[in-house]
Amino acid sequence: MGQFGERQTSVNKTTGRLDGMENRLTEIEHSQQFKCQRYESLSSCTTSNKSEIENVQSELKKLSAENTRLRASNVSLSDDVIDLKCRSMRDNLLFFVIPKSTSTPDDMWSTQLQQNDANSDATGGQKPAPTQQSQNVEKC
Repeated sequence: MGQFGERQTSVNKTTGRLDGMENRLTEIEHSQQFKCQRYESLSSCTTSNKSEIENVQSELKKLSAENTRLRASNVSLSDDVIDLKCRSMRDNLLFFVIPKSTSTPDDMWSTQLQQNDANSDATGGQKPAPTQQSQNVEKC
């Protein structure tokens, strides 16, 4: 009977160990299922993120090309505006006291000064103020 008791104890220990191993195996299977589900979830998120990134990159390329085109157009329009301003001011030049006779530059200068003095006496000592248009001509 002693041997039977020892064998029964040995079988009980082996059965307990097998039950423990079955429990651990069940836990490992549950853990593996959780990992598989998590991997599939992350995989689908990664796929959708890649698709979204590709869409954003293509949109960025379109916007970049449009921005480049608009910058060039802006520069062109700015140049056109400056050209049109200069052309419109070209005919706005005002010349005062130009003598009709051909004389030396010193004679013309002294004649101009005399006429300016006469004009300032007639206007009460005030010189005519330059107009905004004549000032803009100097910029072009």
